[in-house]
Amino acid sequence: MVRPLFLLFCRIFGRSLSLGGSTAIPKYFEITPLRPLVSRAIRHEVTMNTAHPSDRIEKAQRFAENAHRGQTRKGDGAEPYVTHLAEVAELVTRFGGSETAILAAWLHDTVEDCATTRADLVSEFGEAVARVVIELTDDKSLPKPERKRLQIVNAPHKSPEAALVKLCDKMSNVRAVGLNPPVHWSLDRKRAYVDWAVAVTDALPDVPDLARMAFVATVQATRDALEA
Repeated sequence: MVRPLFLLFCRIFGRSLSLGGSTAIPKYFEITPLRPLVSRAIRHEVTMNTAHPSDRIEKAQRFAENAHRGQTRKGDGAEPYVTHLAEVAELVTRFGGSETAILAAWLHDTVEDCATTRADLVSEFGEAVARVVIELTDDKSLPKPERKRLQIVNAPHKSPEAALVKLCDKMSNVRAVGLNPPVHWSLDRKRAYVDWAVAVTDALPDVPDLARMAFVATVQATRDALEA
């Protein structure tokens, strides 16, 4: 059986290896406190949700692609913004997120950054999905420092679906800071973003342990990259 957690961690850090019955641990984990946790995950061969997407999930993907058309990430590569949404949705799926959580992963920035309204989401995907997306939406009428403060303040009150999407969103963004950060960000700003992301995720309730492990590993890898 393929060890999905092991493969996910390796994917997060750009590793490429064949398990082939081996339980070897990437060198990165040899020098971090995560080594015992990863060893245990490999030993127990943890299985995660990797089911094929439903029609509703494919619909959410198309909706997000249309809503974010023309938007790009802030790094040198200027990748289409939907690459971030795809990564968040994949992480939510692999950590066992419900269909509602996966839909929200694709849609989590459509109200905040696009012309989409809550009513649009209710009409297309139902009240439950719209509610989670709104939980993940900042009030952009507020100054950015206040929005960032409120993310920490409101984190403990997130539903399980919103908490998982939030963690995976921050995991994707922290990874990007290490690999392809926004153009013109200073080293101090990169460090500050990672510290803030940790503060937000530390306050989240009801997040799967394996997701937290992966986030911790991502933070450590990014901090190592920034200080290299």
